[in-house]
Amino acid sequence: MTAGSDPANRRPRPGRIDGAALLEGMQSLALGVAVVALFASGDLQASNGLVAVWLVLGLLRQAAARPWSFALLGLVVLNLRWIVLDEGPLPVSPIDHLLMLTAFACGFARPSAWWLRQASVLALATLIGVLLQLDVVVDFARLGVEYHTAALTKNQTALLAGLASLCSLIAALAHRPPWSRLLHGLALVATLLLLRAADSRAGMGMAGLAVLFGSLLSWGPALIHRWRQRFGRLRRPLLILAILMATLLTVLWLIHQQTAEVPEDGIGLAGIYGEENLENDAARLKLWSCYLGLPFTGNNRFIWGVGYERAWRVLCTARQVGRPLSHAHNLFLQVLGENGVAGFVFMSAWIGWTLRRVLHNCREQALANPRLLIFSSAALVTYLVGFNLFELGMVKVPLFMLCFGLFLATPFSLEPIRLGHDTLADPAGVEQVSRS
Repeated sequence: MTAGSDPANRRPRPGRIDGAALLEGMQSLALGVAVVALFASGDLQASNGLVAVWLVLGLLRQAAARPWSFALLGLVVLNLRWIVLDEGPLPVSPIDHLLMLTAFACGFARPSAWWLRQASVLALATLIGVLLQLDVVVDFARLGVEYHTAALTKNQTALLAGLASLCSLIAALAHRPPWSRLLHGLALVATLLLLRAADSRAGMGMAGLAVLFGSLLSWGPALIHRWRQRFGRLRRPLLILAILMATLLTVLWLIHQQTAEVPEDGIGLAGIYGEENLENDAARLKLWSCYLGLPFTGNNRFIWGVGYERAWRVLCTARQVGRPLSHAHNLFLQVLGENGVAGFVFMSAWIGWTLRRVLHNCREQALANPRLLIFSSAALVTYLVGFNLFELGMVKVPLFMLCFGLFLATPFSLEPIRLGHDTLADPAGVEQVSRS
């Protein structure tokens, strides 16, 4: 399938008003204002309402070509009160799953230039939000105090910052004009500052891992091939040298540990890792164990789970896990506990299908210069899935549910992002899709 074969992606005839472009512009505006509202307002209602607007516009945009979109549109409109006012079970409700899957449907098989614009909007909107509270963010980052926006928790702020930093990097690499690269570079600096201010291990670790994984998938095979061509005969000596260097560094570190002064009370793991981090991780392990056992508590809960709210209010309370935690801090365990093995199988299949597509794009030779597409989709999917394996920061925030579904659809882009003369491009260079 090509971009022109899908009626949802066709261009209008000359002289006619481009209604699709108008809807997309309104959609981008709604996304941007929804992000800024997280910094400017202490509640989520304004942002939630704009999320609903984004979904409605996206479904209307593709309804003529994909009639099944009317069914999703009806579900969104009929549950508008639950989406905006966040009514229903807490912290997770059926509405959260509706938002994720609807956003995925809106982004599925769309041209890469479309979701690149969405990534750019998210990055620039986060930049505006940081500028609104720049002095506070800088102070918190400098003093090492955990910062969060007016409407989010620390980990939710870190989720936004990490996602926005990846979007800033991708947009800066994809846009040729110097002013656009400079603007998105500024957004990258601001979002990294916000990520540091939030002081989240999951946010910083997963952002770095996402960049590394995306880079390995996009440029790793070519680098390995070149390395084998140039240094094939030196592989064994280089490997031996690396082992010797690692051994030497280990010995020097052990000698330093033996000769260094040790406080009277000792250091221990708590002194190195942090006592609070140890307590948090211990409670999380107990929580995971509790949620993992929920399907085996009888009453056919293995099939359909224990239901919403019941897990943290009755079965996995502070008495069982050591502290009050309202969700599983793991996407798959949350679904397994509340929705049973049926929901777990679906969620696993969905995520597995997406990851398989990411790897498939690495082997696809039909795409012209797909390196940035590979990097972008791999980095975004890795970050969103990885973060929600340890924090599940997207619960309670409809905007994050939207972003999760939207960017999980990036590997299914119809076209590659084509670059001009860029460090990510092939030596010959190819035409750029978007100059905006």
